[in-house]
Amino acid sequence: MSDKDFDTLRAELASFSRRLKAKIQELQDRGTFSDTHEAFVTSLLQGHAAIEAKLESAVRGGAGAAATKKEIERDLNAFVEDFGHLEERLHAESMKH
Repeated sequence: MSDKDFDTLRAELASFSRRLKAKIQELQDRGTFSDTHEAFVTSLLQGHAAIEAKLESAVRGGAGAAATKKEIERDLNAFVEDFGHLEERLHAESMKH
């Protein structure tokens, strides 16, 4: 497993983090950051931290890195998909108002 693979995952994770933080800021600025949103975002942030820890562990460990990389990719894709659902839900809520 090359460092480039891990660098790519780090970049994707960083991109996701920026998108999530921007969405949180947007909701807070609009005054629409509800308890429901907070719970969902907290879950995403916890998942983000877990992925980041797993990624750093894989980079240091080496053994089983290919399998760990697949797990990280799967987890990251799931979080990005969940974030997409949040954005869709927020868009639908904004259309009601």
